[in-house]
Amino acid sequence: MPMLGDMLAAARDASGGFLAWLRASDPRLAAQVDTAAAQTGMSPTSYVRAAVADFSRLASEEDWATLTSS
Repeated sequence: MPMLGDMLAAARDASGGFLAWLRASDPRLAAQVDTAAAQTGMSPTSYVRAAVADFSRLASEEDWATLTSS
């Protein structure tokens, strides 16, 4: 079973296919990401990378527990 860090690294390395995967698997979430990214002047992939980086820096232990138990 991969560790969370391994999954995040794999996502970073595969960012080219990320948006296509997201649009196919969850079009509603992809649209929300597109909107949020446009509002910040970022590409959707850059926006998600920034969100993941912010979470890893700022999330509380409770936030991490919620994520890992999901």
